Amino acid sequence: MNNYNLFFGIEIHAELSTKTKAFSSAKVGIEDKPNTNISEFDIAYPGSRPTVNKKMVEYAYRLGKSLDMEIADTIMFDRKNYFYPDLAAGYQITQFYKPIGKNGKFEINVDGNTKEVRITQIQMEQDTAKQIIKGDKRLFDFNRAGVPLIEIISGHEDLKSIDEVIEYLKSMREQVIILNISDGNMHEGSFRIDINVSISKDDNAGGRVEIKNLNSFSNIRTALTKEIEEQIKTLEQGQEVDFVTKRFDEDSQNNIVMRGKDTSTTYNFIPEGNINPILLTDELKAEFNKFEVLKINDIKTNLLKGVADDSKSIILKDKQIFGIFQALLPKFDNVKAANIIVNIIEPVFNNKNKFEIKSILKVIDLLDCKKITKSETKDILVSLFSGKDVKTVIDNVQHKQMMSKENIKVIVKRIIASDVKTQEIIENNPDRASKFIVGQVMKETRGQASPVDITSVIEEVIN
Repeated sequence: MNNYNLFFGIEIHAELSTKTKAFSSAKVGIEDKPNTNISEFDIAYPGSRPTVNKKMVEYAYRLGKSLDMEIADTIMFDRKNYFYPDLAAGYQITQFYKPIGKNGKFEINVDGNTKEVRITQIQMEQDTAKQIIKGDKRLFDFNRAGVPLIEIISGHEDLKSIDEVIEYLKSMREQVIILNISDGNMHEGSFRIDINVSISKDDNAGGRVEIKNLNSFSNIRTALTKEIEEQIKTLEQGQEVDFVTKRFDEDSQNNIVMRGKDTSTTYNFIPEGNINPILLTDELKAEFNKFEVLKINDIKTNLLKGVADDSKSIILKDKQIFGIFQALLPKFDNVKAANIIVNIIEPVFNNKNKFEIKSILKVIDLLDCKKITKSETKDILVSLFSGKDVKTVIDNVQHKQMMSKENIKVIVKRIIASDVKTQEIIENNPDRASKFIVGQVMKETRGQASPVDITSVIEEVIN
């Protein structure tokens, strides 16, 4: 590989976390019963017409601002014409002639060095139906048809190694998560990647191969390594690399040719006649600008400075987890806040129900003041994340702290004085005695005494 220049052009398709689809009022619910979240437009019923999802436009605008892009003053859509069973209308509504964002930049950090990647454009479009193969049958679930996507397109000039590609993709995934516009779930297809690969001994890219629908970072590394090796072998034999589209086969761990490379002529792009141009007025921009412009590289180098890379990944994998981390910072330094997230909150985190961050902070404060144990903290957080009444959970926690150390001391002394076996254990194995007495006190007080306070009192009494 050392004798060749590598060129990688990347197209990311990020499904947006809107409640309804891009051009219909149908609910976004991909995992629901197949073909239940559909409208007449999603299945191309004759006479049905599209209506633009305002939230999709806002989310695309949000990403464009975070990538320092030139934002179009007028939103326009086009038709990408091709025939495939997962596309009922025979065309996809996308943006070709005038995308919402152009000429952006995105910073990544590789081996301690900051690198700027140029973003050619971002565009809004609709997703296709999901294809399911069962034996000799091909099934289609149109729940996914029409789900809003943002396509993020980078140029071929900046990413020069597989490591840089991986870092770019990881960081961009974190970017859309932090902006709260996509869940970035690669396994479920919310963050899908197509990569164009070409190599050359000079500064001009050679024959380009597109590898489609890559859905994990390990698969991406394997697919790119295999493709580069194959292109080098082809060139060393004096042959030219064909312009083709491939897919990565997980079973064989190889790239398999699907078809010849498609071009814009093949797709016959035309303006979408059923959607009028949408003017981005000053009032609409002011509404969209209410969000906080967060840049993932700034977060990593400043807010998460000193935090281990593995911990950074955990904190940035979910917008709500990141929000909890931010809320912890006024009281804890960023390293301690990160440890709380990684060791206490993330293992029991559940974002399927509503919860208030201030309630979580209250529980963490009880832990920090040694009012409750780490185990109790996790149990309480499970209750909060499962949607149980916040006030009831917190009141129960605080109720446990009503017993004073003096009252605990009375109980501990009585247990020791009334049980010869306990006295023998104390003499022979104080650590074992402490655990035994904690259990006895918890049983007698029905959990209304802090294990931390009990342990402290036992040490005092025994000593």
